[in-house]
Amino acid sequence: MLRLMLRRLAAAAVGSVILFAVTFELSVLPSFSTGDVASQPLKDIISKWSTFDKELDIFLRDVSGFETLREAYDDATARGDITFEPVDGEKLVQDIARSLGNLFSKRVEALQVAVKHAEKIAADYKWDDTLKKVDCLFAKTLNDTVEPFAYDELYDQIVSLENSSIHIPVDIFNGTVDVLNSIAWTSGLDEVWKKNKEEDPSLVWQYFGSRTGVLRSFPATSWKNKTPTDLYDVRRSKWYTQGVSSPKDMLILIERSGSSHGQALQLMKHSVKSLIDTLSENDFVTVAHFSDKPHFSSCFHTFVQANEANKRVLKYFVDRILAQHVANYTGGFEFAFQKIENFTRRAYEDQGASCNPVIMLFTDGTSDVPRDVFRTYNPDKKIRIFSYAVGPMAGNRSTHTREIGCSNKGFYYPIPGMGAIRAQVQDYVNILSGGISAYDALNATWSSVYDGSWNMGLVLAVTMPVFQKANSSNNFSQTLLGMMGVDVTLEELKDKIPSEKLAPNGYAFGLNSNGILLFHPVLDNDDIESPVIDFAEIEDTPKKEKIRREMIDQVTSSSEIMEFVTTPDGKHDMRVTQTYHYTAIPGTQFSVAVVIPDYVRNYISEKRDVSLEDGIELLLTNESQILFDTTNICKLDTNETFASSESILTLEELVDLLSLNTSDCDGEAAQKLLFDVWITSCLEDKWTGKERRKEEKRDSFDLPTHELNHDQKRDIDGLVTNEPTGTHDQMQDSPDNSVTTYPTHDQMQDSPDDSLTTYHAHDQ
Repeated sequence: MLRLMLRRLAAAAVGSVILFAVTFELSVLPSFSTGDVASQPLKDIISKWSTFDKELDIFLRDVSGFETLREAYDDATARGDITFEPVDGEKLVQDIARSLGNLFSKRVEALQVAVKHAEKIAADYKWDDTLKKVDCLFAKTLNDTVEPFAYDELYDQIVSLENSSIHIPVDIFNGTVDVLNSIAWTSGLDEVWKKNKEEDPSLVWQYFGSRTGVLRSFPATSWKNKTPTDLYDVRRSKWYTQGVSSPKDMLILIERSGSSHGQALQLMKHSVKSLIDTLSENDFVTVAHFSDKPHFSSCFHTFVQANEANKRVLKYFVDRILAQHVANYTGGFEFAFQKIENFTRRAYEDQGASCNPVIMLFTDGTSDVPRDVFRTYNPDKKIRIFSYAVGPMAGNRSTHTREIGCSNKGFYYPIPGMGAIRAQVQDYVNILSGGISAYDALNATWSSVYDGSWNMGLVLAVTMPVFQKANSSNNFSQTLLGMMGVDVTLEELKDKIPSEKLAPNGYAFGLNSNGILLFHPVLDNDDIESPVIDFAEIEDTPKKEKIRREMIDQVTSSSEIMEFVTTPDGKHDMRVTQTYHYTAIPGTQFSVAVVIPDYVRNYISEKRDVSLEDGIELLLTNESQILFDTTNICKLDTNETFASSESILTLEELVDLLSLNTSDCDGEAAQKLLFDVWITSCLEDKWTGKERRKEEKRDSFDLPTHELNHDQKRDIDGLVTNEPTGTHDQMQDSPDNSVTTYPTHDQMQDSPDDSLTTYHAHDQ
């Protein structure tokens, strides 16, 4: 929305406040100096001052142009140039849902095309065991100062739209045969990514993460470390872990006998916390420990959703586990199986992931295998067990630890030191990914909101698995190669919200199927600890819990709630009734809602089309400062100020962009700009004195004080016109105690200086 501001308006408004103080000193104080406190003149002064707020209101309405602008809108309404349309919350939320659905659908289509192409080139690729080197652009070392690298406004950084770039984790050698072959076969992805970009210029990042740790992304750009040391591993990223495995119910079981005291227990704690970090809000998790007796390790005595808040709590209690007593594996595993069984049998349909129950055992080694417990509680091996032998000496006692995992359709992993934790802990994700091949191979998965890897702020990722498919006459098998992804930025989502129909305190937000925010005003706060926020954490009332539940279930409905809201400037609270309208976003598991205050009944709809020629003339001939957000009109990287030849972007450049009528500019947004410039041009006439109102509401205030002499009038004029003036001590009283004469609008001349207003010393 266009914001127009004139420096002289600020001078008039602030000057009026200073004028109040000056007049008070000139008029009231001399009356006290007579010594007759109860005199009739003083009573008259007090009586007159009681009407000052009304007089000041009239004065400010006049000099600010408030009435002038209102009359302009009244005249435009009478002519049919604008209409006031009723805000229909139900229709508004449906329109937003369709718009977001179209955006998500386009991203999924681009992703499906890329996945199909990837599986084709993977099937055609011939593995080369002798490969020593592959030509590619490594993101950490590429030279982005040469062609075809150039700054791109959409990405707000230097990129190459002709190439992709490679990132490899610091703990992986980029010369291994597996890594080199992954780099080689994925080079064919550039072709399909460039084609997707040509068909949809708004498409941002496209990328593929292999199970070997290779990340290929398009367009090519240098890697931006978010930490002093680059610890990024694509296989641990939120979008990869959420897409690569099905939801799971995980019980982490820690053996804390006295033999684990010291280094082994510390390695277990680090390993468990690293494991917890691989979980997403689609998973449910709990942590237990045992020695002679089993116990839950935290205040959660059941499984909880693996959201950020719950994961922090679990990691906090893991750090407080102590080693003691002798390990009883029979009791520990009986406890684990019983808790999983109780949880999966709960009557609440919305509890648990309902698939992939797993037990993750961490031990420093064991000589005991509770085979009777496995035969009793897990005869069909439906609960998989992954066993980790932790500590430098654990390998010497690995036989039984290995049996625990491998006899229950799981795996065994040794973790002898800190350096092995990341690689060993996260490998289970690839093992469980086999569960998605039968059903999810052609289904897209949306991540929760996260801080993207390429400095474009918060994003959503839509991902799909890429498989190496092998056909034979007797079977069909698939091996996971990695995950393909496409980003949607939060700015793209917010662009679909018609904010002019919601008013300052109205807003829109979206939720995923777990009640996690997709977008919401709270995510605009740079101080939030994590962008993964449950709606219940920020809007927690019984009525809003009903809204959350129904949005998760993708119900179309509305609710009215009386609540306190904070004004946009953050300085005031007010009590209003807000209506929540919500519905499902087509083709997704998301829902969107709009929140409309009860005082928002109509919005302005511009019916008059201002020609480009007329708009250009108004822009080029104005004497005011015009401020607006250029990103809503044309694809520019910053907000610019258009008022003088010193502007970073000149009006001529803006006009050229509009005249080209290309996809770089939004015609509707441009028309709104020109309309606002046209209808507010009356303010400039008012402020600059080109047109006077036919009838002044008031030429002066009738306040009981002495008339100002010539010097005093000059000083008060200076408050509004920026002319240098004397100090308060220089303002002498007039010998005549007649009525004070205030300067009229005609007396307020424009400042000869067009710079920002500077107020001079008046003992403010």
